[in-house]
Amino acid sequence: MILHGNLHWVTAAGTADGVLCMDSLRPHQQITAYVAQQLQQVFATFVDDRGQLRMKTVPSTPQTNSTDCDIFAAAYARDCGWKYSKYTGPI
Repeated sequence: MILHGNLHWVTAAGTADGVLCMDSLRPHQQITAYVAQQLQQVFATFVDDRGQLRMKTVPSTPQTNSTDCDIFAAAYARDCGWKYSKYTGPI
């Protein structure tokens, strides 16, 4: 799933254990509050009693400019669909 937050696009995928997040600006930029809210709403089954989302940030290729996050988000989504086992493991 591709999510939009404050002029930036990120990719998220649900697994049996939680949520995987791929972001071409991380770890240099934190996930925005708006994206965090979307993640908690879309993946509500992975939110614990303290309101924390079980999420793992997947190491991903960083973008080298300020305009290609949409391309990276689409590529990560494609990669999740075609090579999902690459991202399996404990969250």
